[in-house]
Amino acid sequence: MRILLISNVFPPGFIGGYELGALEIGRGLTQRGHEIEVLTSDYFTDDASQMDLPVHRILSCASPNRSMADAAADGVGGSFLLPRNLRLLSSEIIRFKPDRILCFNMAGLGPLGLLQYLVGLGYRPVVFLMDDIFKASTLHPDARRNFRRGFGRGTHLSQVA
Repeated sequence: MRILLISNVFPPGFIGGYELGALEIGRGLTQRGHEIEVLTSDYFTDDASQMDLPVHRILSCASPNRSMADAAADGVGGSFLLPRNLRLLSSEIIRFKPDRILCFNMAGLGPLGLLQYLVGLGYRPVVFLMDDIFKASTLHPDARRNFRRGFGRGTHLSQVA
């Protein structure tokens, strides 16, 4: 199976558990015979070491931090939509043709726009919610209505509900 992993940052640069979890899962799936590629940002520029997974550090990351202050400052950009990241994700899907997509920490990548795009293409991405990546959307007065419009009534996310 061809699996695309998406994370805002990825080792060797990392902030915490999301990035290390993505690395461990990617390695484990590779050991089980799956073809894995990682789509991430160039947030950490100290990537001198060679990874044992194909890593494409091309996405823009507005901010990898998920604090309330950063979420409010991030506004529409990092929380809702980054058009450049949509174009890059589209190119990666056309090139790699993944069967499954796993999403780890997407804070700062425009997670709502990316997820809506994937669902619109017919993917059902697996989203690892170790943190509240939708925190900024709860600050927006129409977040619940807009989220349901984009993802449908059957979508259940306690942070947005």
